[in-house]
Amino acid sequence: QLGTNSNTVSKLINSETGTNFNDYINQKRIVLAQKRLLDDEFKQLTVEAIGESVGFRSKSAFYNAFKQKHQCTPLQYRKQFHLS
Repeated sequence: QLGTNSNTVSKLINSETGTNFNDYINQKRIVLAQKRLLDDEFKQLTVEAIGESVGFRSKSAFYNAFKQKHQCTPLQYRKQFHLS
């Protein structure tokens, strides 16, 4: 779709963001997960289902990536910041 190969895209992401492709994608997934954890439209979903909905294939991958960014689990984040 971009008219180039994945290696070129990966190098561009690395040079522009200072991170590799997988980390860049996971950062985007975590930002979306943060929003969904606090959004009433997603309150019926479990934390694991939210992780899956943003593209994480396993609970452990989601928890590890989330905890690396926020120093807490997604469930702790939801409980701490959700004001319902």
